[in-house]
Amino acid sequence: MALARHDVLGGNFHFDWFLGRIAECADDDARVVRTMRCHTRIDVSLAAEGIAIEPLDDHRWFYLHLAKQHELSQGRGVVTPIARGGWRGINSTVGSANENIELCWEADPTIRRCCITPPPGSRLLTLD
Repeated sequence: MALARHDVLGGNFHFDWFLGRIAECADDDARVVRTMRCHTRIDVSLAAEGIAIEPLDDHRWFYLHLAKQHELSQGRGVVTPIARGGWRGINSTVGSANENIELCWEADPTIRRCCITPPPGSRLLTLD
């Protein structure tokens, strides 16, 4: 799991949250990671009301291991790694469409139980 700041043209920015999934693939360049956009850092703290997150198309595995600032091609901005950690899915309540996960950032080893609510609209990441 990784979090990166994505600065785009015009001075705007957001954060990309990359969730690695284990997949059998001999070619690292073909591996992809689940990606979500948020406008607040999720590694520092989660507000009681949660944080809106937006699912994006899968990104390249490369972003999980980004060690320094990386300029994107075609003027899409600059990505700067901010935090790394680990995550795992945990059992959801029977009949619930919510996705329950545990996550832990390297800078703060506290294990946090979180819930990702399903669409419609933005998804929401909340502490469980």
